[in-house]
Amino acid sequence: MIKKFWQLIAIGVLSVSCSHTVDFKTSHFAVPHVNENNWGGSVSASVGAPSKITFVDDISTNPPTRNGLGINEDVDLGTLLLLDTIFVEAELGLGSTGVELFHEKGVNGLRWQFWGFGGGKNHWVATVQAGAGSFSDKTTENTDYANTKITSRQKGMSIGYKSEKTIAYASYIKNEHSGSTDVVSSNGTFGPYSDEGTHQHYALGVSTYGPGLILGVEYNYVQLDWEGVTRENQETVAARIGYSW
Repeated sequence: MIKKFWQLIAIGVLSVSCSHTVDFKTSHFAVPHVNENNWGGSVSASVGAPSKITFVDDISTNPPTRNGLGINEDVDLGTLLLLDTIFVEAELGLGSTGVELFHEKGVNGLRWQFWGFGGGKNHWVATVQAGAGSFSDKTTENTDYANTKITSRQKGMSIGYKSEKTIAYASYIKNEHSGSTDVVSSNGTFGPYSDEGTHQHYALGVSTYGPGLILGVEYNYVQLDWEGVTRENQETVAARIGYSW
């Protein structure tokens, strides 16, 4: 295992890659709990391996090389050292409605706690959520570059048990992604290339809840299906730390 790790580091340091790959979150920490304080919220950071989708195999060729989309094929040093695996999430409750706004990479949405809101501790809780948004990711190689804009739609639900200090839960999140990629190189301007994909996340997790320090850990089984490639499955474990008021 250690030998393989160092081999991957050597590949990341020594190889010259002109591919264009975009990182997607694999963990969402959709804890089935909406802050019960008036305008209560939270901010947190999570660490976990992303799903890596390669949209262009080589941006410097004429035309750019696209041999079908790649899933988790592009290994880089940043991922190995957890430099590009940190994501920021935020929530803000809307008064005492049981509804909160949430934000994560590329998605803004609403989460509604329809079961157990305001019921204290030691009982079952459940939420549904939906959101949408976009983000862009750019790869530069000398004067050549590729840029992908990802537009996403998200929906999901979560159910769990709220004890004295923690919530153990299971969640399902579905993300539908549309990608539009442009490549600019010394050979000219190419694109946009359009791609569609779906990421389905099945998670088991446990998290503390506020006010105060928030700690959580989550296991995810992710099904990734992008147009033109065989479906791939991915398993990840993520952790988060944050503050709730």
